[in-house]
Amino acid sequence: MTRLSIEEKDILIGTILGDAHVRKLKQESRVEITHSTQQKAYLFWKYEKLKRWCGAKPHLVRIHDARYQKEYLQWRFNTVSRTVFDDLRKIFYRGRIKIIPQNISEIITSPLSLAVWFMDDGGRRNDSYGLFLNTLSFTKPEHELLRIPSVHSFVRSKEILYHRISLYHRYSSIQIVI
Repeated sequence: MTRLSIEEKDILIGTILGDAHVRKLKQESRVEITHSTQQKAYLFWKYEKLKRWCGAKPHLVRIHDARYQKEYLQWRFNTVSRTVFDDLRKIFYRGRIKIIPQNISEIITSPLSLAVWFMDDGGRRNDSYGLFLNTLSFTKPEHELLRIPSVHSFVRSKEILYHRISLYHRYSSIQIVI
């Protein structure tokens, strides 16, 4: 059975924490990677790094958003279905919900994983030299797991800031001040 290389695993960890989705099919799972047309070069970089796991090249898809009656173009590729992706799904999902696993400090061991996660979900704050990761889909306890020092061994300081989005939920993003 073929295994992921260290580089492939680091890229997949970052992108699963970010924009990718691990979809369970009948027997095995596959990773689905989609980015906007503005991130075409980045998507093709991911494809080049993971292409031995892919059955087809990236392709352009038209997405209709019924909520806003708008259409968007996105670039997408999928890996083939393999048990190695089942293993990643077991780590990063509970049912259909993406999670931060309890042992995240043992999983994010490479600056490459953090860099890919940042490229998927990160940005630069306008009011400072800080960076942020949009981690809105994760719970407060999951954010606390990201405070573990080894997770942040690649940056000098960190703090979690909370802001209210709705009357019923609190959402978060990780703020990294450089």
